[in-house]
Amino acid sequence: MLVIDQTYRDSSVGCGMADAGSFERILQSAISENPDAEIIVKTHPEVISGRKKGYMTNLDNKQIKVISENVNPWSLIDMVNKVYVVTSQFGFEALLAGCEVVCFGAPFYSGWGLTDDRMTVFRRKGATPSLEQLFAAVYSRPETTE
Repeated sequence: MLVIDQTYRDSSVGCGMADAGSFERILQSAISENPDAEIIVKTHPEVISGRKKGYMTNLDNKQIKVISENVNPWSLIDMVNKVYVVTSQFGFEALLAGCEVVCFGAPFYSGWGLTDDRMTVFRRKGATPSLEQLFAAVYSRPETTE
């Protein structure tokens, strides 16, 4: 299991209807739902560089392995089948790689039925896109007439 930390007070956390308590809940859920698994916590690159502070610090649990060095994110995705996020973009990348993604916030890719949403997140009305359709909507650039 992979748990993704983010930078403290990052605007995506607040805009994603989450807070510091979301990071406590995400870690406790990962541990309680996977009692026999190693829980990998990935520290944010800006925390590793010392420029910012993270939410998950001073973790003291034999079940938790903290990755606090720069690694290729895809190498982590290849090691797990489930990723826990609050609002991190990493969750979308994990979805694209075929991982189950558990969200404790409201990132742009949650609420469409593609993630396991753990907070009272609004259900998006109207379309229920496939992962491929959501990818196209996010990464396609509309044509311009210029």
